[in-house]
Amino acid sequence: MKLEWSHTVLNIKDSGKILEFYTKTLGFNLSDRGPLAENGPEIIFVSQDSDEHHQLAFIVGREDADKSTSLNHLSFRVKTFDEVHEVKERLDSADVEYLPLCHGNALSLYFNDPEGNGLCEIISSNCIVNHIKRGA
Repeated sequence: MKLEWSHTVLNIKDSGKILEFYTKTLGFNLSDRGPLAENGPEIIFVSQDSDEHHQLAFIVGREDADKSTSLNHLSFRVKTFDEVHEVKERLDSADVEYLPLCHGNALSLYFNDPEGNGLCEIISSNCIVNHIKRGA
């Protein structure tokens, strides 16, 4: 058996800030939203893949955005160095601080969404080495 990542659901407080960040800064598309159950909290679905109804979902109702959760970070893989640069430019435009790190096998940008949830954009070092070899 091989388990593949399906989606992640985050509890959030401010749907406006979260949707603006994930759609405008990270490029997700709103795919659906509505009550989780009758009289339940709102759930919002976003995806970058037209074949996936949602890759992320947000449940509105987090009591205190200042308290951390057990989640350390969500990591998103990109395939080209140009995509790394695009994410960096989007983070710069949104005044989001980030930490670039090289893990040897990958280059990563670590940053937080507006409610402090840890995020990471990662590219394998094979992509970086191939990009450098091309002289780009």
